[in-house]
Amino acid sequence: MDTSTCLDDSEEDTLWVALTHSKKSILHRRAQIICRCLALVILVVIAVLQPLILLVLFVLVPVFCLLVRYMYIRLAHPFVVSADANLDPKDQKHKWRHPVNLVFWLIIVLSFGGALGARPLGHNSDKVSIFLLARALKFKLVTHSLTHQVNVFLLMFYNSFGALIFPITSCWFIDTCEVAYFYYYFKQIVPYPALGGIAWQRRKGYLTLALTLFKLVNSYVVAYSDPRLITVNIPIVDLDPCLRGFKIGMVSDLHLGPLSFSYDTQLSLDLLGVSEGNVDALMLVGDIGDQPITDSLVEKFAPYKDVAEGGMTNKVFWTSGNHENIVGVQPYRDLMAESGIVSLENNYTHVTSEGCGSNVGVDFIGVADYTGYTRMTGGGEGDVNQIIKPDIEYAASRIPAQNVENGNPLILLSHQPREWEKADAVGVNLMVSGHTHGGQAFPMHAFIINQEGNAGLFQPDKAKDRYFYVGEGMVGWGPRVRFLSWPEVTIFVLVDAENEEPDTGIRAAQATMYVAIVFFPASLVACCYIAFMTRRIRGREKKRKVEMMQKETEMHVQVKTKAGGEHEL
Repeated sequence: MDTSTCLDDSEEDTLWVALTHSKKSILHRRAQIICRCLALVILVVIAVLQPLILLVLFVLVPVFCLLVRYMYIRLAHPFVVSADANLDPKDQKHKWRHPVNLVFWLIIVLSFGGALGARPLGHNSDKVSIFLLARALKFKLVTHSLTHQVNVFLLMFYNSFGALIFPITSCWFIDTCEVAYFYYYFKQIVPYPALGGIAWQRRKGYLTLALTLFKLVNSYVVAYSDPRLITVNIPIVDLDPCLRGFKIGMVSDLHLGPLSFSYDTQLSLDLLGVSEGNVDALMLVGDIGDQPITDSLVEKFAPYKDVAEGGMTNKVFWTSGNHENIVGVQPYRDLMAESGIVSLENNYTHVTSEGCGSNVGVDFIGVADYTGYTRMTGGGEGDVNQIIKPDIEYAASRIPAQNVENGNPLILLSHQPREWEKADAVGVNLMVSGHTHGGQAFPMHAFIINQEGNAGLFQPDKAKDRYFYVGEGMVGWGPRVRFLSWPEVTIFVLVDAENEEPDTGIRAAQATMYVAIVFFPASLVACCYIAFMTRRIRGREKKRKVEMMQKETEMHVQVKTKAGGEHEL
């Protein structure tokens, strides 16, 4: 039977379109299978050659995409669609030319571009194109040399990449408050599609933007203002009278690199009053550099060299941090030796004070950073001859017996706040560390919970004059943003224990760490719950629409059938 005789022209066209679509679907599915097989082969090859790329492709990239989409839905999408539009972004024809869309994606592209370009260009570029506008936040002119500084555009874009944490956490915070609000008043979670439509989401967007703007302004003002000068008294039992008032300066986590410059180095010395003789010794406690040694870095480091070769000969000490090990620690050791700075990687030195004998003074020991040893012995790149295994006992064993008999105060430099028990066992009076940056930007404070100390002065045993101190750092790593932590340089003053009590109170960064530990998982749970409930409600809505369409179709068929029957009669 010829089926074409049973079909009119419109039905034939419909059938032809359906058959064509079916053929295209088959070809599309075959193409998908081929692409997936090729992708699987490529992934197997990558897994064999470079497993780290898999981590980037399957963890970091998806996480970044999810976070960007999350920010878009919360901050841009409500302002792009019309007020009576469907809330589901998938059902929208996005208005890509809308100004909000253009601004949002421009910021995202420039931020990721700055993150990719700042590091290598910061390592190799020795000139600045425009005056560093960041210093204008201090509302005063800066007349230092503009050569060998960071490019201002990289500074803006790299910082904006780090600042993406602020809109993300603001969205988390607002969503968490939303969940708490509706649960408190209605004893249920009223998720995203049911919250008053676009108008509700726009109000949330305005509130989130206001909170983000507050964080951004606060972050840049704190990060680019002068660091705090913190003076910490260290009570020592039976301290020799000639050592009372002995002052030791500390600088950690300067991170000379793409976003730091020689002004930071000179500023740390000026705050400590080194040129005025305000300190008797100076400690550089790791992460002084954040890039391979270049002419630019050498010039930025020059103020420390001038001090070490000038009035503080043999009184400036250094120990490595994890970032020196990452970029290559041996060139840093060479730079320190050329600058006259004493290296305390598993080493010892002694500083006397005026009026004291040659054996009476302050003993300093230090340990190499832990990451250097684990990085090289664990398969990382590096010459095995450069390996220095951190060894507190060995460093302490190098102290002369006469110094131990004199009861000299003993100070340990360790970039990471680790192995305090070993330091206590060898009689260390003060252990100084950095590394944590005080959390640097909330809620990253939650990730420093694994450190033995996070910020401030600690006295594990109240019966002993044993302390360890963790500084929040001069600059900090990566994008130069800070929120609920503060850059600092520190002066330690040795005092007699009979007349002074240690200030071991909780610092703001330390308290913020406990808040972040609660906020971080709670906000993630709230956001995931909202996303889950939103998906369920959207599924119900689609199912309800399908059921209504089926009912309408059935009713239409029944009416048509009935009308056809009446016509036949």
